[in-house]
Amino acid sequence: MFCFCFSLSKCLRFCCESFLGNGETFAAQRKGSVVLLSLSIILAIFFQYFFVPELFLVDKSHSFFWHAMTSLTGLDQVIDRAWRSGYCATNFGSGDKYDSRYYQDCVGNTGVFRPTSIAFLFFFISMIFSIIQPPISNAASSSRSWWPEKYLIYFILICFSIFLPNEPFFNGRGCYFIFRAGSILFIVLQQIILIDIAYKWNEAWLDRANECDAIAWRSGIKWLRAIVTMCIILYSLCISGIIMLYHYFAKSGCGENKLIITLSCLGIIAVTGLQLYTCESSLLSSAVISTYITYLAYNIVSKNPNGVCNPALGKSDTFGIIVGLSLTMVSLAWTGYSWTADDPWTFQG
Repeated sequence: MFCFCFSLSKCLRFCCESFLGNGETFAAQRKGSVVLLSLSIILAIFFQYFFVPELFLVDKSHSFFWHAMTSLTGLDQVIDRAWRSGYCATNFGSGDKYDSRYYQDCVGNTGVFRPTSIAFLFFFISMIFSIIQPPISNAASSSRSWWPEKYLIYFILICFSIFLPNEPFFNGRGCYFIFRAGSILFIVLQQIILIDIAYKWNEAWLDRANECDAIAWRSGIKWLRAIVTMCIILYSLCISGIIMLYHYFAKSGCGENKLIITLSCLGIIAVTGLQLYTCESSLLSSAVISTYITYLAYNIVSKNPNGVCNPALGKSDTFGIIVGLSLTMVSLAWTGYSWTADDPWTFQG
């Protein structure tokens, strides 16, 4: 075990030094944070959509994973008990619902909580070290260096979390409400992040247009046309999405769906009008937020338990999963990139 950890640490150091460069710069911290956030999302996807289905296989004799776990005496049973325990087993793991889809989805959620909880713990501890250490001391560099060792510790904690029971660590009542409250906060922060991305995007293309105009008159008009084109594309998606939502989810007797879709339309109009009214207006940012509002409206009505009002009920929402994961990846990557920019005290893109 020592030789394995030592060799892995050496490999990680070589890879990190090649990718991050000087580990004590804020640019290296930015790259390291983004990579770790991305790894957390990849591991969460792996646990939910690949690891958990292996737990619910009826015939595990042909599974390479369970064959490897069985070769380690009792390890397969420890993992099975740890993942199937707690809230999921109590509410969905008894009687005829033992192998139901709801039970598997619930266990899959605990698979998401494992790497994301460890990532939260990792960044929380890093924040504490950054606060208590003086910025001018040599020790302050520990908050932005030693990335190979940090990755090694992170992976060890991930492996250790596989054997931890769901309750109380990952789906106890207290933890579950904390995760739900955090998800609500993340949705609010995600809108702020998208606005910041849109503003930076708009400013970058405007700067390029100005630079081109400084070289040759009207040569920067292509960048202005690109901004207008993106606005047209995003607003076209919004209009098409709202029309489809009204067509498929706003049938007779579905007043709650109609209310949500109508409020989304009013929100899009309000956001666009507010952006055009202000001096520092950016139509591209309002187009991005309008598209996000349309996605949220779809996400809400597609979760309606009424089958008459929700034609997608009982079906795998592949589109929603892909869009949600993409937005999460972009938001987390942008957050890690911005909050660890070269100036540690300002929010930069």
